[in-house]
Amino acid sequence: MGDFDEYPEILEALGKLEFMCGTFQGTRRLWLKWGDVVRADAAEWHAAWVLDGYYLHESSSPPHGLHYWGYDHLAKQYRRWSFTHYGHFVREFPDPYSWIGTFEGDSLVMTVEYESVTPAGLAMHGQTRSTPDLPTKLQYTPGPEGSFTVTQHLRKGSPEGAESFPGYYMGAETAYQRQASSSAEGPEHQAAVAGS
Repeated sequence: MGDFDEYPEILEALGKLEFMCGTFQGTRRLWLKWGDVVRADAAEWHAAWVLDGYYLHESSSPPHGLHYWGYDHLAKQYRRWSFTHYGHFVREFPDPYSWIGTFEGDSLVMTVEYESVTPAGLAMHGQTRSTPDLPTKLQYTPGPEGSFTVTQHLRKGSPEGAESFPGYYMGAETAYQRQASSSAEGPEHQAAVAGS
């Protein structure tokens, strides 16, 4: 069991992620700024505490990936490490890559950390995106009765679409609902909370 009592701020910070623990199903709606393509896909989210409750293990789709969440108590930021299939169809996409972020009000806002490794940028969906155009924000917002949404905000490279953050527009939104048989907390984290 991790020594959570030595780092109460870690325990408190990780406790704020309980809204995304468990098994969820939902729908992902996608918008592409370089066209008027709109699509909706079934979505799944599974998350549970691992390594004595110090990390949250997430498996989600779409896009399909494995992710680990933690909290850096020195930087006072959340961190999410992502392992995805992007590198197989996006040229020079780094994999794994990471996200950093903090809560802004009730929402956890994470910004991706990666850069193009070629001067030409990334070839994605037929578009070449230069390094300054790459940053993406993910906004995780808890909702009522075991629900939450994940909103993807892309760097605004054109006047199309309404801004969601200054300089960004909303590219996708996934609404999740916890399944009835799913627990909000993993047993390891429950024990850590009880022992603190």
